Amino acid sequence: MADNPILGTSLLASAPAHAINAKYRKQLERSDCTQVTEAQGCDIDKSWEENAKAGFVTEPPAAKAGSPAPSPYTG
Repeated sequence: MADNPILGTSLLASAPAHAINAKYRKQLERSDCTQVTEAQGCDIDKSWEENAKAGFVTEPPAAKAGSPAPSPYTG
């Protein structure tokens, strides 16, 4: 790879990039924050109830209603 910088660059560019890790995704799901609302003050260390009182969450997560819904943070 050191002999061919174009090959090295193309290998790095083709590697998948993941924006969030599993722990961060779980925090977002528990708090019902998004990356956007977190930047606006939604606290990922609090529950969705606490964030709802602060005005960041408007309705309970779908998982509370019965069967768990797919995560909006995957895919």
